[in-house]
Amino acid sequence: MICSPPKWHVEQATYALSKNISVLLEKPVGKDLTTALVLKNVVEEITSDTGPQLLLGYTWRWWTALRYLRKMVNDSSIGHVFFTRIHVSANLEDWHPWERYQNFFMSSSELGGGALLDESHWLDQMIWLFGMPDRVFGTVAKISDLEITSDDSVDLLCFYRNGMNVSIHMVMVEDDSSSFLGWSIP
Repeated sequence: MICSPPKWHVEQATYALSKNISVLLEKPVGKDLTTALVLKNVVEEITSDTGPQLLLGYTWRWWTALRYLRKMVNDSSIGHVFFTRIHVSANLEDWHPWERYQNFFMSSSELGGGALLDESHWLDQMIWLFGMPDRVFGTVAKISDLEITSDDSVDLLCFYRNGMNVSIHMVMVEDDSSSFLGWSIP
């Protein structure tokens, strides 16, 4: 199991796989696309049905409720899905109460921290449920006054060829004093 900061995921996973050791790799694969593609190439070269395997730690896929939702989406028992909204909020200062948040890898872009990479569970869920979107527009930013070099806010709009849209909002700065303004019009 590799649970280090993302900066070292590719190097450590490559080493284990080269020694014929299967790997459960904590997500994300790496801190950027370039390093993730390095591991993709290693996996394609090394792994086989009888060789070492790589499994990414997208653990929400095993939650019974989400597996049931996926079944309903796939068999169309809930009808055609036109729109999905995913809202994820957390407070970085509360994640690891045993350490200063400034020392937590999530605070460091160099180590591969940030809302986009660490909350990528929800991007994985979108792809797992609906497939790869046709177009994605979004912002990745640091909006708080936290002492971090990583992003703490992500907003994505994902468009599919069948007309479905997915909106994803992920932040690491919400707490009891934060405000959320929202409304729905039937």
